[in-house]
Amino acid sequence: MVDEAVLERPRVEMPQANQNNVVSYIQNWQQRIQDLYEQVRSCAGDSADLSFSEEMTANLYEKPMYDCGLGPVKLPVLNIHRKNDFVASFQPIGLWVLGANGRIDILTKEGTFELIDEAEVGKPPIWQVFAPKSWEAKPFDNEVVERLLS
Repeated sequence: MVDEAVLERPRVEMPQANQNNVVSYIQNWQQRIQDLYEQVRSCAGDSADLSFSEEMTANLYEKPMYDCGLGPVKLPVLNIHRKNDFVASFQPIGLWVLGANGRIDILTKEGTFELIDEAEVGKPPIWQVFAPKSWEAKPFDNEVVERLLS
């Protein structure tokens, strides 16, 4: 979300080509989020005791969007429960992140995991996960998903 102080700065007029790039970048982020959520669901397989919900949303509204005259975009939050117990929540945090191509936080009972895409813009995602209180990234693969869902 854009901080109030940022919005007080004058809007930078962007050429139409730049506006189109920002819109394309947002659409790509939405697709990467959906693909990631599908990976998590697939990894869970036929586990009847897990339920998945995308009823909650997070707002994406960052400075490049403001400069283009775009409004906020709602992104799905993936909540996972086992029976009635909370397991995890995947919450999109930001797209324009220093050193990453987007960030999603994974909230669990053990703490918050940070998931970042290290791929270059327009390339297939390279998801890396940081465990709570850790500076060491690990590839976000099916093994990690299985541990998160166990």
